[in-house]
Amino acid sequence: NIQEIFEFGLFDNFGISYENPKGEPYNETRTDCDLVENLSNTFENLVIHEVIKPIIRVKQDGATRIVQRAKVVVKSEYDIEQESSKSQKKQVIGNISLPISNIDKEKHLKKFIQSQLKLSCSNIDAKKIVKQLSRKKHS
Repeated sequence: NIQEIFEFGLFDNFGISYENPKGEPYNETRTDCDLVENLSNTFENLVIHEVIKPIIRVKQDGATRIVQRAKVVVKSEYDIEQESSKSQKKQVIGNISLPISNIDKEKHLKKFIQSQLKLSCSNIDAKKIVKQLSRKKHS
């Protein structure tokens, strides 16, 4: 809610500004962000992946100072690229896009069975149907 107020510009006359650094490069020399979590195994080429708290600045007497440092979660550019390429590797069956892993296929088949076919069955029944379909496919 506060984000909407800042984006609407209600605090512009008071010299208070809001900044969301998502997608910006991150390194340990940034003074406007505090690292909450690094989702990568490296500290090189980090990008701000998620912003928990934004940067809030106040302009007074011609100078701008930070009153709230951003709390951020970061990932390496390499990890982001890998995730992007994985999400592009999907099978398409009809108009349903299925990820390649068998676990994801099974989850999507369950959803398909329960929602598209309008079957009211439990997860156990859906698993049985998925197994039967898998057997027919492999035989």
